[in-house]
Amino acid sequence: MPRAISKNSPAIAPKTLPASPRAAGGNLSMLDYCWQLAARLQRYRWLAWCLAAAACCGLVMGVFVFTGPASQSLTLMAICALLWSLTGIGFLQAFTQPLAQPDPGAGWWRRQKIRLARLYRWSLAILVAGLLVALLWFSGRSLLLVMGQ
Repeated sequence: MPRAISKNSPAIAPKTLPASPRAAGGNLSMLDYCWQLAARLQRYRWLAWCLAAAACCGLVMGVFVFTGPASQSLTLMAICALLWSLTGIGFLQAFTQPLAQPDPGAGWWRRQKIRLARLYRWSLAILVAGLLVALLWFSGRSLLLVMGQ
């Protein structure tokens, strides 16, 4: 009698993450979503670096060149743009490679290392989400301040 193949069989289990977990019939977890979003946005990484360089130039000009209310507005907007670009660069850097799933056949220490790496990425994803909410609030407040002057 032939043996039934289980889902955990090495003949069926994929070695790497599929390109789209949702297309493979699975749910899209937060880490998978962050990895796919970073993979799609990877081609715009140069734009984040250019924004960071322009924000640094604006910050230097706002602090050392201009004076008065124009200096304050330029400095505030440069800080806001620099924070957005650095958050984007950090997100793209943190989620460039997909994480491995813990293999039940692997040793105990290997499975724990993979779980710790996944926990670290989860905490990083939650931190980035919190930073984005704080940046949205900060951007809105700074726009209100700049428009009021």
